[in-house]
Amino acid sequence: MFDCVDWPVVMSRDYRGRNASAPPPLFRYCGDEETLDIVFLDWSFWGWPEINIKPWESPLKDLKEGNERIEWMN
Repeated sequence: MFDCVDWPVVMSRDYRGRNASAPPPLFRYCGDEETLDIVFLDWSFWGWPEINIKPWESPLKDLKEGNERIEWMN
């Protein structure tokens, strides 16, 4: 399974001991030392030319330029 939410959910404490079941294979963008989620890369950060996704530098530059042209209300 792939889960596109940023926080890990498969807690390692839930899969310890002799009678513990195997954890579900869950792929996700983030992980930490307390979880067993399988971390995978989000290729859109570096670009993905096959599906026309540009690296983040280009959209970030466009956003910054747009923010300079627009006066945002607080």
